[in-house]
Amino acid sequence: MQDMNKGYNGYSMSKRAAAAYDNDEMPLSKWTKKALLEAIERAADGCDRTPLAEVYKLKRDELRERFLVYTAWHHTSKACNITDFYTLDTNEVMRASRALTDEEIQERASAFYNELQEKKAQELKKLKRAKSEIIESISALEFYERNGYELNSVMHLIASGCIEWTTRISKKGNEMIEVNGSRGVRVYDFKDIATKNYPNNWDFMKVESANGTPAGLEELEEYKEFNKVGYKITALVKELEQIQERINKLTNK
Repeated sequence: MQDMNKGYNGYSMSKRAAAAYDNDEMPLSKWTKKALLEAIERAADGCDRTPLAEVYKLKRDELRERFLVYTAWHHTSKACNITDFYTLDTNEVMRASRALTDEEIQERASAFYNELQEKKAQELKKLKRAKSEIIESISALEFYERNGYELNSVMHLIASGCIEWTTRISKKGNEMIEVNGSRGVRVYDFKDIATKNYPNNWDFMKVESANGTPAGLEELEEYKEFNKVGYKITALVKELEQIQERINKLTNK
């Protein structure tokens, strides 16, 4: 029995069989009509040629008979079956194709160029979106590092005097905060208010104390958690620089 640890690529095929696939060799069952036509087109295109119209009218078995040649056998499957492998007969491809005209070669070059430009535009769009998201993340982290609470968090809105709130003790003895909005009341644990976001679809009810500062803000200060986010910012800045380098290369800057 075949030693799977020596000559096998996992349990699907031998290492030589895997190498044969890399060399455009496959078992007959893998050579479908679609796979055959694509291989013929690639081979012809590499020589500035195109398949004759009659090639596309051939059935799968006719294509196999005409364009495939036997190369070798290899072990496949965990049962170590002996399977014959075939590859494309490039000589037959040459006989079943014609040379491209100068006009066709130019059209192919133009189509290839346009395809590259489209891929470049899509890549730039993707990179710019990623750049924008990273900038937003850095801004949010810097805000948190500077203030001790996240942007648009409950604590942020309380500190800005934008929402009405009161405190109470839960049945479990935890100190809670009730936030009043136009659509009702939401309750938060004090330890979460630095990171929990207030719903965007709730209208704010601004309530301030007599001296113009958010009522009871000092009482909440002890619950702010100043996480160390400097390393996160550094990592994002580095990622941002790498993205900018890729954008510069695509735009030839």
